Amino acid sequence: MTETVRGGPVPFLLRGFLRLLVLVTPLFVVFTILSSDNRRVTWVDTQTSFSSEPSLSTLGTPRPGTQIQAEAQLRYVVEHASVGLWLLTLLPALLLAIAVSTVALLLLRTMRETYAGRPFSEQGVRRLRMVAAVVGMAAILVPLLSSVSAHAIVARVLPSQAPGILAGWDIVGDTVPWLVVALIVLAIAEAFDIGVSLADDVDGLV
Repeated sequence: MTETVRGGPVPFLLRGFLRLLVLVTPLFVVFTILSSDNRRVTWVDTQTSFSSEPSLSTLGTPRPGTQIQAEAQLRYVVEHASVGLWLLTLLPALLLAIAVSTVALLLLRTMRETYAGRPFSEQGVRRLRMVAAVVGMAAILVPLLSSVSAHAIVARVLPSQAPGILAGWDIVGDTVPWLVVALIVLAIAEAFDIGVSLADDVDGLV
């Protein structure tokens, strides 16, 4: 199937952007290998902060009814972490990179098929369903593994202060929006499936 190149900057920029996203996973793997010598892992506790008033001599005097506060957060650092802990902290980013590359590759192939004159096809419907599945799984697995890795890091530094394994998983903020995106893509796939049936009916009438 030959690809008909559509004129205009938008298709060109969109396909170029998708091609760059396909490279996310191999670039992540390369950078991970390059930085694997010290196996330094960190985690920032964004829920715990300390507030204090900075020196007014360096910042000046705030206006009446206002104030200046400095906030600091806890950062847990493990130098020369074990291979297991190091790999665990890499899993969320690795899964996210794989999901981004997979979705970009599927959308890129769908665009090529569309420009070739077949916007409605069974392959396109399957690709869109795969996109929805990948987004849905990433929405669950990435924040889940992030919470597990945070628990493992804190347990390594201060075992008595380690949060629950799922304490860092913000389901409403991190998972639900992407599940909605997955459902929207799935609805689009079903609409394309109807388009495939209509296209087959038209072909049968010609």
